[in-house]
Amino acid sequence: MKQFVLAVVLIILRVYVCDGETVIVGTTSQLLCQFLNGSKWQKFDSPTGLWEYIYDGEKYSGTSSRALTISNFQIEDSGSYRCLAGMTGPGGNTTRLNPEIQTFIDSTVALTCILSGTPLYWYIIDKNRLQTLSDNDKYDMSSTNSLKIKTITADDFAIYYCQPLNGMKGPQITVSLSDWSTWTTWGDCNAACGIGERQRTRICSGTCTGEAIQRESCTVLTHTDGGWSSWANSGPCTGSCGNVFQKRIRFCNNPPQANCGADCKGKDNDFISCLLSACPVNGGWTSWLSLGACTVSCGTGLQSRTRYCTNPAPANNGSHCQGEEYDYISCTLSACPVDGGWSSWNSLGDCTVTCGTGQQRRRRYCDNPLQANGGASCHGEEYDLLSCELSECAEPEQQQSGNIPITVGTVCGVLVIVVVMTVVVIYAKRKWYNSKKAPDYEITDITRVKAHIYGEIHVNHTYHNDQQSAEIEVTAAENDIDTTTTTTE
Repeated sequence: MKQFVLAVVLIILRVYVCDGETVIVGTTSQLLCQFLNGSKWQKFDSPTGLWEYIYDGEKYSGTSSRALTISNFQIEDSGSYRCLAGMTGPGGNTTRLNPEIQTFIDSTVALTCILSGTPLYWYIIDKNRLQTLSDNDKYDMSSTNSLKIKTITADDFAIYYCQPLNGMKGPQITVSLSDWSTWTTWGDCNAACGIGERQRTRICSGTCTGEAIQRESCTVLTHTDGGWSSWANSGPCTGSCGNVFQKRIRFCNNPPQANCGADCKGKDNDFISCLLSACPVNGGWTSWLSLGACTVSCGTGLQSRTRYCTNPAPANNGSHCQGEEYDYISCTLSACPVDGGWSSWNSLGDCTVTCGTGQQRRRRYCDNPLQANGGASCHGEEYDLLSCELSECAEPEQQQSGNIPITVGTVCGVLVIVVVMTVVVIYAKRKWYNSKKAPDYEITDITRVKAHIYGEIHVNHTYHNDQQSAEIEVTAAENDIDTTTTTTE
């Protein structure tokens, strides 16, 4: 009753859900073209979306005839087929083939998706209900091109298809209950020894195609189990020193296995140690140790590090390590203080005199090097005075003649002052004199003024007009200088 219900459900699914024909996987399918002669078959390629010609081979036959035969139909052979009236003629009707997998309760089924793309999903159509599959205790690899149904139950007989996200829908794969039972195990060979026959069977519970019994030949003989020969060395040692090995072999010929007898147990080859002298061990360096302190407290110095030839240490006349045991790396600390240093003296300047003994000055600078980073400034004097000797100076007379312009200027200045004072005195005397004489006396001009200085100042004043002349003399005895000034109107 249960099988009847399942059959009815599958019939309903095939009629109302599936489009096209259903072909049982593993069987042969044949398509018939509506054109009588000159037919050519094509298959629609879903990934490219193009119709492509198919040709005779292991899979197809009759690709250029009216009847196309597809042998050992698989899921990959599903899709749409059509025939053409020749290579360029009109196309005939299109037939879509969908695969059907017949299986048994408690079996495992793998479904293949012929489309590519990610993400990919598998769907089941069960009693007109669409459901998306995911990995669980029933399904595995539900997001790949190979969906695995772990253990078939009655609820798993349905229609399945794959579809990438936003992609085309894959072929509908029907999973149905086979009318055949599973094959039994092979029976015993029907011969006591020599060649015989054995068989296995299956049971049909409905309409079945194929054989219910499968037979194959078998051989039964009086058997002889094989036995090993003695070990024999084969080839030299694997090295020339140290812990090396040598291969040895044996053969399953004592006696040889015969008449379905058991083969020898164990390996037919083995390795044994060769007793040779110890091999030389070449020295190897250890890793570098940590860097030591910098050799300077400021500026740029060096740091050293060490490694040892102990990884491994040389042994048995092995070579010593190649390279240096010590390594030096530059290290830079804060800049060192720089004490200032004097430059060379500049050239001497001019002598401070034009004759005789004078001095010359020279200078140096504290820039060789410049004081920096808190270093000390230069010690000593920036200027230096050196004695200079020129030609001897002239005698005093010569010196006096050389100072004549100064003397003349000084005398002229004194004379101007004396003249001014004399004029003032004369003017004052005139006024006083005029006040003592007759009213008709009138001085009209000054004819001569004479001054003699002898220690004290001695001045002669002479006044002259048409009526009277007068002379006033003032004497002061001090110097021996004579100055005469004459003014004429």
